[in-house]
Amino acid sequence: MKSKYKKIHFIGIGGIGVSALAKWALLDGVKISGSDAAESEITQELQKMGAKIFIGHKKENVPSGADLIVYSDAVPKDNPERTPLDFPLNKGGDRGVLQKSYFEFLGEITRAKKLIAVSGTNGKSTTTAMLGKILVDAGLDPTVIVGSKYPGFNYGNLQYGKGDLMVLEACEHNAHMLNLSPEYVVLTNIEADHLDFYKNLKNIIEAFGKYVATVPAGGFVVYNADDKNTEKIIKQIKGRKVSYGAHEDAVFRFENRRIDDGTQSLDFFIKDAKNAEFSLQSPGLFNVYNAMAAVSAAHSLGVKLEIIAKTLKNFKDLWRRFERVGEYNGAPIISDYGHHPQAIAATVLAAREFYPERRVVLAFQPHQHHRTKALFADFVRAFDGADVVILSEIYNVEGRMDGADRDISSEILAKAIVKYWETDEDHKEKKIHELYYSANLGETEAKLKEIIKKDDVVIIMGAGDIDGVARQLVKS
Repeated sequence: MKSKYKKIHFIGIGGIGVSALAKWALLDGVKISGSDAAESEITQELQKMGAKIFIGHKKENVPSGADLIVYSDAVPKDNPERTPLDFPLNKGGDRGVLQKSYFEFLGEITRAKKLIAVSGTNGKSTTTAMLGKILVDAGLDPTVIVGSKYPGFNYGNLQYGKGDLMVLEACEHNAHMLNLSPEYVVLTNIEADHLDFYKNLKNIIEAFGKYVATVPAGGFVVYNADDKNTEKIIKQIKGRKVSYGAHEDAVFRFENRRIDDGTQSLDFFIKDAKNAEFSLQSPGLFNVYNAMAAVSAAHSLGVKLEIIAKTLKNFKDLWRRFERVGEYNGAPIISDYGHHPQAIAATVLAAREFYPERRVVLAFQPHQHHRTKALFADFVRAFDGADVVILSEIYNVEGRMDGADRDISSEILAKAIVKYWETDEDHKEKKIHELYYSANLGETEAKLKEIIKKDDVVIIMGAGDIDGVARQLVKS
């Protein structure tokens, strides 16, 4: 696809999703400029590729002759690069520039491809990367956009291909996935999240129902047969239904999961016939489900099981997805983007499986005040598997906190967790957990340096800026 635009300006160009689109446009021959609040590895990479980068936001950043502005969902309406230009493309005037959100532009460029959209509350990035890499190894030359960085892709968060397939994450926040027109959908699971937009789980399930109903009769929906919330929207699928999981009725089924020396393996069945054995370097039952989703989609597109098995066996960690970044004081340091209660519990369990007999130290930074408040009871119970928990203050997402959310903090959550541990009957017979509250990331790093022992496994977790603590520990 050759872009119809000649010059595009991206606001929030350092974001993981927006930067992938900027790279795609650059490789498609478009002149690119962009701005962000701070310099980063991503902005430096784009600059090397030929983009003109501005640090800080001001209206003069928008170049003369720009025929499109693409802005991150996190960019407010009063951003100076948007407000003077907040009207449709004019006819011959100097100031009017067409504007599209990241998801609107994504929806536009994907219409020329056969789109495979990967959706769900958890597992989108890893599933997208696994499926994308399988299709690359199968010689299908797809374009892949992933909400992380994968070393197996030619531009990290982008695999730039010339085939007719495109694989990307379709985020459910603000029902953004409804901007897309996928021919194929991969649905990992449905949980309560983004409740500042959806209000309740029922609304989320309804939105996903509308989404899968858009898949044409000639397409397919790959879905998790073991997920009770996904089960509620199956009737709305018009295309082919492709189920996966441990459920006896799943089309693609796994059993006999086993873990040995940093590898997990499983037997793979199509209906009732055993067809293959798969092994993964990626830990956790959740990654088995991610792999099953990718396998089911790839096989449904005609990829041979031998290619799929080889890709999965060699699949490496994504950036901030159980990423083993190094060691501190002999203890492995793992950086993870997880920010949902279910992801916390699953990640801790994965660490226990891959690092048996070690003490699990978890430093967690909640992401967004509203999520912390809306899922408070789930967060209280999410840390049971860890031996030591350091709870850093909540990461404030710009524009996502209103007055009703100001009464929540990590300190309040920490007190509730301790009370739960002290009063819950199941915990009285267990060993005592340790929990510490830190007001900022500096305190979090200092506390980690104080308590980490040689035989620990350390998880640095959250969708905010706590990843920097993991990198600092390894450097020091």
